[in-house]
Amino acid sequence: MRVRCTKNDAWVTVGTEYLVLGVYGRGTSFKYRRIGDDAQTPALHNAELFALVSSQIPKNWIFRVYPGAEWEITPAGWAPEGFWMAYFDGDATALRVFGEVVSALKKNAEDSLIL
Repeated sequence: MRVRCTKNDAWVTVGTEYLVLGVYGRGTSFKYRRIGDDAQTPALHNAELFALVSSQIPKNWIFRVYPGAEWEITPAGWAPEGFWMAYFDGDATALRVFGEVVSALKKNAEDSLIL
């Protein structure tokens, strides 16, 4: 998936296309997970800031539903409970898995000519 920023926000640049790393929602509102303009930090950003450029969802992503009407569409490698806590705590395994998934998503985007 790819999106283009259409509205100003401190973490995104209008006109820039971003690779979507996942989708998180609560009820009918949702956010895209993507790497920030700092080229390092994964973060969730309101979908209202973006226009969808490509809706192709990678085949290894899964859909999860949580209590309280929360849900996500995420790469399978990031689905284990506690993954994001471990990632932001600097856990070596989580950091490695994160890097592998991002590399695969970027390669898939290039192979699909979605740049």
